[in-house]
Amino acid sequence: MILKKYINMKRKLLLFIFILLFSKISEAKVIDRYGFRIGGGYSNNITMRKGQFGDIIINIWNYPKLSPCFYFNAEKKLTNFLFIRSEIGYIQKGFIDDYFINLPDGNKLKIEDDKVMLDDLSFNLAFKVEPFAKNYWPYFILGFRGDYLLKNRSAQVKYNETMYQQYKYEVDHINKFTISGLLGVGFKFQDFMYFEFEYNPSIFYNYIDSESFIIDRYIGVSLGINIDGIN
Repeated sequence: MILKKYINMKRKLLLFIFILLFSKISEAKVIDRYGFRIGGGYSNNITMRKGQFGDIIINIWNYPKLSPCFYFNAEKKLTNFLFIRSEIGYIQKGFIDDYFINLPDGNKLKIEDDKVMLDDLSFNLAFKVEPFAKNYWPYFILGFRGDYLLKNRSAQVKYNETMYQQYKYEVDHINKFTISGLLGVGFKFQDFMYFEFEYNPSIFYNYIDSESFIIDRYIGVSLGINIDGIN
């Protein structure tokens, strides 16, 4: 319990730092590039539980779900090849699952393709490395992502006037704010357009309760536009 409170305190501090740094970097007088990117990818998660003897029981990964994202961003040039980039936007995470619900009358209710969706307000803070001073060369991204849960959704099934929702407890009890890593590689076209591939793995456990926690991941691709480079 003490460890969980400590981790939650660290998450709140990191959220404050994300917002503060984004507001500072995004001031017009320090922006070298600004724009937006839109894309999508696959999100997934795995639930881990403590066993009877304190060991970790790992369930298999669920089916990945196609998840959209949209970000506004601003960049500040630090050196000839190093930028710092802050972003704020929306990302949807979650997973797909097939399962049976055991009913009170002894029957089983089969649920197929239950889409569990987590709508997040997302903050990214990363270093962008452009090792080649060329207009059509790759670059690399290394940083952190903070997601604040706005809304969750999962399937509700009615049977004999009773509503059943398999993942209601899990999605109602996960942490509101989570921290994950951000690794990416992109390819720019002049200073106007770029394609970007990213991998977004968990860093901290996303707790459901004292005995269960979730690890998630996101793999995506996006198309970006630098508004200041349009001309």
